[in-house]
Amino acid sequence: MTPMLLPENSLTFIRGTTKTLRLTVTKPDGSLYDLTGGRLVFTVKGALSDDLPVLQKRTNIPAEGVITDPRRGIAEFYFVPADTQGIQPCTLIFDVWLITAAGERFCVVQRSSFVVQPGVTYLPL
Repeated sequence: MTPMLLPENSLTFIRGTTKTLRLTVTKPDGSLYDLTGGRLVFTVKGALSDDLPVLQKRTNIPAEGVITDPRRGIAEFYFVPADTQGIQPCTLIFDVWLITAAGERFCVVQRSSFVVQPGVTYLPL
């Protein structure tokens, strides 16, 4: 049975903060995945049944994320204050998919928790 959420991939954000998430994509055998020509999609939803994401980042849009070292499977996703400022503190779910240059699709981070926490200081955008 596959767990609902994978705690080892849990992400926590203080609402309205700036954050860079660095991801290394590996194959099931642990070797590094060559991301050359591919792209990654990071999606956050409130529930699996939701039609639309709360937040989505793609490495083919430079302001959202980039593959920084394709041969070593390394990418970064960029979060800005506006991404989480409007989200009430809660636990959401996220996953990350790889679309290869050949069009193959792989879930590289399975469904995991995306926690938005309140901050003490509120800084308007």
